[in-house]
Amino acid sequence: MSLSKGELYTFVTNKKGRGKKNTLVAVIKGTKSQDIIDVLNKIPLDKRKLVKENW
Repeated sequence: MSLSKGELYTFVTNKKGRGKKNTLVAVIKGTKSQDIIDVLNKIPLDKRKLVKENW
């Protein structure tokens, strides 16, 4: 999250991108989980299914 002129933004990134092309996935105004979910749901399902969770 980043603070800019009193507004909060959530940055969704691709860790494997290491700051190069296609690293930034989305910049979402706010931090509420439902707002973030709504924006991420706009990404086509076939693209979202490519995401792998690593722990």
